[in-house]
Order: sequence, then C-alpha cells, then structure tokens
Amino acid sequence: MADFPYSPDFGARRKPRYNTATTKYENEVEDSRLLTSQKLRTWENLLFSSRKAAEMSAVDTIFDTYKEDLTEFTIEIDEETVTGKIDKGSFWSARVGPAVYDYGFPFREVPS
Repeated sequence: MADFPYSPDFGARRKPRYNTATTKYENEVEDSRLLTSQKLRTWENLLFSSRKAAEMSAVDTIFDTYKEDLTEFTIEIDEETVTGKIDKGSFWSARVGPAVYDYGFPFREVPS
C-alpha cells in the first residue's frame, strides 16, 4: 500500500527526466554527461479535485509528517506505485465549496 493513500485524478501529465551533470567552461562550451542511465519521471501537477474536508485534513497531516521535500513517499499514480518527493512549497489547496477542496502538487520520482 502507498504511503499517500489518495489517488490523483486520471490523466496526470508525465515527462521523463534523466540524472545529468552539465559543466560550463570559460569559453561558453558546455559538457553534459549522464550520472545514471535510469530514466526518472516527473508529474507537473497531480490534481485531486472535489475532495471532502476530512480528506483535506488528513492530507495536511500527511504533509506535516513528510515535511514536504525532506522525505520520500510512495503514491499510486495510474495504478502504479511510485516513490518520490514533491518540491518545497509546491503543495497547494483551494476551497471550492462548502467542505469541498481541490489540491495538488508536482511530484518527481527518485531512484530506488
């Protein structure tokens, strides 16, 4: 079971990311190389729409526990369990009705 028990809305945009290092020299030439050949993924914004107040309260508690970018956690995205982190300060929420909330965050996979 995933550490984060709620699943995002279907259709999250995903893009590949490679672990690379780039060195820029004084003559403006750049040299890039792979640090690992493992392809990682990022999700620009996992969206959770029209969620109840109880879920929003639980999510606040979860993120207080994870301290956002300090701790890796697992989440189920499109029926796959992924381990990763969110970027500091990127979690957002909005009250869209009486006791109804939308929230979301970008998520980046970390090497396992």
